[in-house]
Amino acid sequence: MSLTWNRYEFIKSNKYPLLITLIFFSCTFYVSFFVDNPALSGDALYYFFTGKQILDGEGENVKVLLAPIGGPIIFATLDNFFNDPYITIKIISLLSGSVIVFLSFFIIKNIFGFKIALLGQLFIAINPKMHFQSIIPLNEILPVALIFTSFYYITKKELLPYHIIFAALFLGISFMIRYQALLVCIGIVIFLLVRDRKIRKNVFQSFLFVGIFLITISPLILYNYSNFGTFLDNDPAVGMFDRNHFQTPEWIEEASKNLGSSSIQDIIFFDFNLFMKNYFYNLFYHTPDRIFNFSSTIDNISPTPPIPFLGAIIILIGLIYSFKPTFDKKTLFIVGTVSAITTTIILLVGDIQTHFFAIIILPIISLGILSIKKIEKQFLPLLTSAFCFFIMISIVPITRGEHLFSIWLVFPILTSVFFINVIPKIFDTKNKFSNYQKRKLIKIIAILIIIILLVNIGFSYKLFRMIEYNDKTYEGIPEEIKKIFIEKKSVRLVDNLSLEMKEVLGKQPNIQSSYVMATGLSPVYYADSKLIFAEFTEGNENESLESYITRNNWSGFEYYLSNLNSFPTDRNDIFHPKPDYLLFIPLPELEIPPNLKILEDPTNPLIPSNFELIFQSEKTGMVIYKINHNP
Repeated sequence: MSLTWNRYEFIKSNKYPLLITLIFFSCTFYVSFFVDNPALSGDALYYFFTGKQILDGEGENVKVLLAPIGGPIIFATLDNFFNDPYITIKIISLLSGSVIVFLSFFIIKNIFGFKIALLGQLFIAINPKMHFQSIIPLNEILPVALIFTSFYYITKKELLPYHIIFAALFLGISFMIRYQALLVCIGIVIFLLVRDRKIRKNVFQSFLFVGIFLITISPLILYNYSNFGTFLDNDPAVGMFDRNHFQTPEWIEEASKNLGSSSIQDIIFFDFNLFMKNYFYNLFYHTPDRIFNFSSTIDNISPTPPIPFLGAIIILIGLIYSFKPTFDKKTLFIVGTVSAITTTIILLVGDIQTHFFAIIILPIISLGILSIKKIEKQFLPLLTSAFCFFIMISIVPITRGEHLFSIWLVFPILTSVFFINVIPKIFDTKNKFSNYQKRKLIKIIAILIIIILLVNIGFSYKLFRMIEYNDKTYEGIPEEIKKIFIEKKSVRLVDNLSLEMKEVLGKQPNIQSSYVMATGLSPVYYADSKLIFAEFTEGNENESLESYITRNNWSGFEYYLSNLNSFPTDRNDIFHPKPDYLLFIPLPELEIPPNLKILEDPTNPLIPSNFELIFQSEKTGMVIYKINHNP
C-alpha cells in the first residue's frame, strides 16, 4: 500500500518530465524499428563481432579502435537474448537515450529548480543528434547515459558517501565503454577538492571517488595488461592520422610507421610545433565548431543546429549570468587585461580566423574563476568536467558532434538559463513590469522557444533523410513536408543491397569458411562469411586487380585498418587471407581510382580471367565476383 502510494506521488509530481520522456521514447522507437534500416550502421556489426571474438577466447588478436572492449562485450553478451546484433544494440541505444532525457530533468533540478530543469530536458529531447544516436545502433550513447547517471549523484545538494560511490561506479562502467569518461572523472575530482574549505573532507571524498573508479575499471586494466602489456589499449596515432588539419609528409610517415604502438607522448613530441599548431586549431575552432556551428556544418550539437553562431551567443550569455558576477573595478581590470593579452598574442602569432574564439572564451573563463564562490555549488562538477573535457579532447580532432555528449548537458542548461532568467532580467532591470507586460514577455519567450523547437525537429528530419535516403537537397519547407507523405515508402539502396547479399552471396558453397573482400561487415551478417575489409581506394593506382587483392602494395595505415576492420579481426597480422569473393558497390560519392573502377563493368577486358562474375544487380549496381585462385 505504501509503495503504491509513493509510486503514485512520484508520477504525479513528475508528470511533465515523464511525459517528455514518454514522447521521446515513443517517437524514437517508431523511427528506429519501423523506418530506419539498421544496415546503414556498420559500426554495430563491428562492435558485435569484435565482442563475439573476445568471448570466444580470441581477444589477443582484437583491437577496438579508439574505445575499450566494454561495449563490444556487452553487445555480444546481450545478443544471447535477442539473437540479432542490430536489434540488441538498437534497444540499448533507445533505452540509453530515454535514460538521458529522463535523468537530465533531475540533474538540472538538483542545480536550478523546476522551470530550468523542464526546459533543459525539452531542449535535450528535441536535439537532432540525440534522436540520431537513440535510433541507430552505435557505441556512443550508452556510456553517455552512464555519465548522466553519475552526474545525477554528484550534483546532490548534500553529498553523502553513497552518492560519491554510485557516481564513481557508473563513471567507471562508462569508462570501460568509452575513454571519454576519464576526462569527466578528472573534472569531478577537481570539483571535490575545491568545493569548499573543508580540506580533510574534500580529500577523503576525492580518494573515495578515485578508489571506487579504479576498482570498477580494474577488470579492463588487468585484461589490457595481461594481453597487451599496457593499462590502456589505445592508439592516439589512429585518432590523429590523416585527420589533423595541419600535416607534414614527415609526420604522416612517422605516424603510419608507429600505428598500433605509439603513445600520446610519441605523437606530441615527434613534431611539437606541429602538434601545438593543431592543438590550438582544435581548441579554438574545430571543437567549438562541433558545438556552436561556426562553419555552417550539419555536424554540431548547437541549440540552433542549422544557424551558425546563434547557439554560441545564447549559451555564452547564459554562462556569464550563471557566474553571478560583480563588475567592480578589479573584475573589469582583470577581464580586460586577459582579453587584451589574448587578442595581442593571436594578432602576433596566431590566426584570427581560427583562433577568434579564444578572444571570447578566455575572458569569460577568467570571469568564472573570479566568481567561483557565487556559482551554484551543484553546477560546479558539470562546469569543471566540461572545462577539463574541452581542454583534453582537443588533443585529437574529433570527427562528430556527438563525441561531446559527455559534457553536453551544460549547453541545454545554459540555454534554459538564458530564456528563463536572462531575457526577463534584460527587459525588467528595475522590476517595474506590470502584470500585462510580464504576460506579454512570457508570450515572446514562449514563441522563441517554440521556434527553436521547430528548427530542431525540422533539422532532425532533414538529417535523417540525408542518412537514410541520401537526400542532400533542400527545396523549401513546403516541398520537404510533401516528401514526408510522397516518398515515405520509397525503396532505399540499402534495402536491396541487404536482400541481394543474403539471396546471392549467402547461397554460395562453403561461404561460412570463405573470405569476402568488401566495404563493411554486412556480408558477414547477411551471408555468414568471413571478411577482408577494403574501401577500394587503397594501394597503388597503377597496380592490377590481382595485385590489389593481395594487399601487398597497401600503405601501412591502409593494411592496419583493413586487419582491424576485418572478421575475424587480425590485430597481430597472423592470418594473411586471400579473398574467395569480391563484393563491389559503385557508389557515386566514392572516389574510386581507375584501376579499381573497372570492377563496375564485368565486360571490361582488364578484368582478370580468374575473376568470375556470379552476380550483377540492375537495382543497386552491386557486383560480386568469385576469385578462382591458381593451385
